[in-house]
Amino acid sequence: MPASALRVLSDPASGEPGVWQLALLGAWSLRRCGRPECLPVASQRVLAFIALNHPCGRAQLAGSLWPTVDERRALGNLRSVLWRLSRSAPDLLMVAGQMLSLAENVAVDVREFDAVWGQTELVDHSRDYPHLFSVELLPGWYDDWVLAERERLRQLRLHALEDRAIALCQRHCYGEALQAALRVLSCEPLRESAHRLVIQIHLAEGNVSEAARQYSACRQMLWEELGVRPSRLLRQLDPAAMVSD
Repeated sequence: MPASALRVLSDPASGEPGVWQLALLGAWSLRRCGRPECLPVASQRVLAFIALNHPCGRAQLAGSLWPTVDERRALGNLRSVLWRLSRSAPDLLMVAGQMLSLAENVAVDVREFDAVWGQTELVDHSRDYPHLFSVELLPGWYDDWVLAERERLRQLRLHALEDRAIALCQRHCYGEALQAALRVLSCEPLRESAHRLVIQIHLAEGNVSEAARQYSACRQMLWEELGVRPSRLLRQLDPAAMVSD
């Protein structure tokens, strides 16, 4: 999009733009050059939605944040919030026709999350990026658009840890592989793929008794919690079934 089609949503008298840090993981927060900025809840929700859906159209934004009112009133609510933002948080948003996005000088922790957990390098994310390991997206917010993004980030984290466990096991780094797989189970105790990884790591080490204990624990948990039996993939790892004469 040509630069000429964009304009900063700001107060002309605001001066030079600052550097913004928007945090959505854990408690919502906004800082400008390291200093916290206080915004009304409506403004917080607008910024969060744009950060997670950038760029987004005005109609989509208004309809998602004010779903119980008609479109005209929802768009009016949005205009009011955008006007307040232009006064209290200049150079924060970019407008291109009906499309809204965060300005280039806004750093968002969710984007860091995507970059870290989406990388293919063998990195211990929970050690090198502890602030991204245990926090969830906007806790206490229960909008559909928040829940969907929260689940996406959770799955990204879990798959990245599983990929790390597989890669470490292939390198015969069994202790580290086991730690990565167990971290997945600490987040999601009923995740069968993580149980399979733990069993496979134990078997790769030659610890058949540990593998049998993990298989038994998983089978019992699935039955007690969900009333289901292990999948075919898990049954294939049953150490008892692997014993041959």
